[in-house]
Amino acid sequence: MALRWDVVDLDGGTVSIQANVIRARGRGIVLQDHPKTRTGVRVIAIPAGLVQLLRRRHEAAVEAGQELDLVFPTMEGNVRDPRNTMRDWSLARDRLGFPGVSTHSFRKSVATALDQAGLSARAIAEYLGHENPSITQDVYMAKNTGGKRAAKALGNVLGEPARRRRSNPQTPLWP
Repeated sequence: MALRWDVVDLDGGTVSIQANVIRARGRGIVLQDHPKTRTGVRVIAIPAGLVQLLRRRHEAAVEAGQELDLVFPTMEGNVRDPRNTMRDWSLARDRLGFPGVSTHSFRKSVATALDQAGLSARAIAEYLGHENPSITQDVYMAKNTGGKRAAKALGNVLGEPARRRRSNPQTPLWP
């Protein structure tokens, strides 16, 4: 909700995370000039498909004569209220048949996909803006993603002694 066009590099395929939207007591909805934590400030590469979607959104805004500041403003061009956005998402997900999917689910899905792609917990934490990879592992990454890779790795380690033992039962299991 705090993403501005001046931090989106469509040609480079990156987004700079530099702000956050909060509800401040007595001030209403405020665009902070920083994320929740210092590690939240980062530049991330975004998938080519997302670059295309953002490029079309940008072109449509220009054609409509909209002032280009926020990437995802309200209909009036203002900063989105997090509560209203959550309510809108809740209505949309129920209508689409995904009642249990929260916005937090998307972050978990990203972490799990990056884990399955072989990225380290540190790399995933940096992408998500977490200071500590253990938070990423404990909260965001699926607990069962390493099963097949772990079994394959064990098979590779144990495979050679097991093959030697089958060909010669007198060969010790471990050299």
